Amino acid sequence: MVPTVDCPTGASYSVEGQRFRAVLDTGSPFLLVPGRLPASGCDDRWGCFADSTASVALGDATTEGFGGQDVGVEWRRGRLDFGDFSFSPINFGVVTSSVRKGGTSAIYLGLVRDRVPRVRPTLLEQTDIAAFQFDFPRRRLTL
Repeated sequence: MVPTVDCPTGASYSVEGQRFRAVLDTGSPFLLVPGRLPASGCDDRWGCFADSTASVALGDATTEGFGGQDVGVEWRRGRLDFGDFSFSPINFGVVTSSVRKGGTSAIYLGLVRDRVPRVRPTLLEQTDIAAFQFDFPRRRLTL
């Protein structure tokens, strides 16, 4: 049996036991969660990351540009639960700020696997997921 994830309007997942939703994005490489600051996209739709002693700060903060926005990100390492899958440790970003530049903004769950050497590890690169398939009529993601 192949595990599937229901995704009616996006993906649900947990980081450090905290629930989040995100837009599945085949053009983004990273796992992001919104931080507690209002400028980070933190609201009832997406969830809000509360500092967790279980995750480890990597001491790395960057500005990432995507989705018509510039996003401030603090990078951490912790546990990801996604459907029937659990991954630990995994690098993820906590969004600390967001400046719109004309597009729509949201929290994205990146499904790009490969990267150039100067880019940090992608979400899928840190997992053993070999392939995924979208079933749009049934709103399912098969990993």
